[in-house]
Amino acid sequence: PDTLDEWTFEVIEVLAGLGRNETDRHEFKGNLPSQETLTSLCCAFANTEGGFVVLGVGQRNDDKTRFFPHGVDPNREMSSEFGQKISSVTPTITFDTPKIIEVPNTAKVIYVFHVARSPDRPHCSSDADKRIFWKRTNTGCERMSMEEVRAQFVKNEERRDRAKLLFLELLHNRESAKDWLKPQEPRSYSLVTLTSDALDRLLIDTYSAIQDDAVLVTTLMEIRRHVRATNTAQQILIARNAIPMTNNAPLVLGIIKEHNEFLKAKAEFLMPLIETVLQALRERFGLKDPFGSAGGGAP
Repeated sequence: PDTLDEWTFEVIEVLAGLGRNETDRHEFKGNLPSQETLTSLCCAFANTEGGFVVLGVGQRNDDKTRFFPHGVDPNREMSSEFGQKISSVTPTITFDTPKIIEVPNTAKVIYVFHVARSPDRPHCSSDADKRIFWKRTNTGCERMSMEEVRAQFVKNEERRDRAKLLFLELLHNRESAKDWLKPQEPRSYSLVTLTSDALDRLLIDTYSAIQDDAVLVTTLMEIRRHVRATNTAQQILIARNAIPMTNNAPLVLGIIKEHNEFLKAKAEFLMPLIETVLQALRERFGLKDPFGSAGGGAP
């Protein structure tokens, strides 16, 4: 299964019957593992392609080579206990709310946790004597080589650099939009346009680092849509005013007034959206606002 929704009791029963107790994408556990085991497992999934930890599928007493979905007692604190056991991981690993699958004809349940491939990889335990970088393969958890660890750190830094560029681009657009809020003379209008080409490129470049945050991605798409709309309106007004209309001054003044009101409304709409994304990037990547909103300093 590739998603939590695809996990069912029947799927688990088939996998257990085939002896597929662990792959590069899932691992069965009879109960919640020890902190060290779960930390290694979650780090391996987060450092590779993501995966599922399935609790409540263990060995038979009469056949230690076979697994079966016996389930565990329902536990309202299971998510909390799962999170506490991987709390020593650095950077922090996030996981989805587990899917709870009932075991037929019993009061037992199976918990399926999804640990996604992390944009902040590589992860390891923060305990000094357990700082091992794990990866996930078809044979289970394996130690990453020095070259693999180094490559992931380089990629992580590249992702951070792209996030910084996106941050600066949004700061520029926020400051530019402020110009639209300034009072304009009857015949004047702002010539400021927001940058959208760079935003388009940066959205692609940073997507791998923010794809797990649906709200952030959706907000960025909304910002891009409105930036394009305002830039189109600017271009249309400039083109219209390039044609002499001196014999119809009231029409010109009306067009300019309507345009200024349009830009003002767009600025009032865009600036909170931009600030929402800026705050998310500040928290996620530790960036600072050189204009002072986040306490000064360069990103």
